[in-house]
Amino acid sequence: RFTNLGQTSNRGVEITLASRNIVKRNFGWSTEFTISHNNQMVDNVGHEEYVSVMDSGGYMMYGYKKGYPLNALWGFQYEGVFRSVDEIRKNEITHSYVSQTSISKENPNYHTLLGRAKYADVDKDGVLSNDDLIFLGSADPILYGGLQNTFNIKNLSIGIYFAYSLGGKIYNFSELYMSGSYFTNQYRYMLDAWHPVRNPQSDIPRAGIGASHVPSSLQVHDASYLRLKTLSLSYNFDFKKYRKPVIKGLTIGVTGENLFLLTAYNGFDPDVSTSSETSTVRRADVGAYPRARQIVFNLQIKL
Repeated sequence: RFTNLGQTSNRGVEITLASRNIVKRNFGWSTEFTISHNNQMVDNVGHEEYVSVMDSGGYMMYGYKKGYPLNALWGFQYEGVFRSVDEIRKNEITHSYVSQTSISKENPNYHTLLGRAKYADVDKDGVLSNDDLIFLGSADPILYGGLQNTFNIKNLSIGIYFAYSLGGKIYNFSELYMSGSYFTNQYRYMLDAWHPVRNPQSDIPRAGIGASHVPSSLQVHDASYLRLKTLSLSYNFDFKKYRKPVIKGLTIGVTGENLFLLTAYNGFDPDVSTSSETSTVRRADVGAYPRARQIVFNLQIKL
């Protein structure tokens, strides 16, 4: 029978600071700053060692394991590429690295491994398996919040709101498919891929071997960002001073949403999740559409 065995804990703190910086007849400036920290942990997953929520090629990318954050990211530790046959032969003794592509002792065609991605062989058995998976970080930010500034200059009102997120990781799942593939668009850095003649010292996997990639630290990035979330301008025309006005008041305004984003993430937007049917998965970018930039005009008339 089905039983709800999972247990999680959620602890956090949120602090809001509000101030009225300048208060004058024709000028006002107020500020509100919010800072939050939240810690979500997995305390129990029943009799299973872990519960995989999202995987690729049979390897867990996103899942729940006791003692780790609820939004934990998993994968292999990326260690560059095999650059030479001598390096491959040495690795057969040390078992430092392992690849998705294997060679047999009967037909050791070492050249098939050249330029291919290598990963840390955690259990030193020479085989890539779930036992080599490591914790790659939490999708939850360390700190997040916003900064709101409001200015009132006579009849003009200006509002500026910045949203920020510091720390936390994001899985660029799209990058996993792009890596080395000749069927998709690619990131600019992939132009620097390993090549035996043009670029033999590169640590970027050679082109055309996308199928040999597995989820790893190569696709996990810092999800920190600073976003100009909202910018609003409005002007109020007051007609009450006129005798018997047809219109008592008129307000014209414009509001912009998601106007500017500052981030080191190589995808479109670090503040994305997967599609709605897997909404429990946070910050796993599976080609999600970025937050749209919007500009809205408004007109309010008081009769």
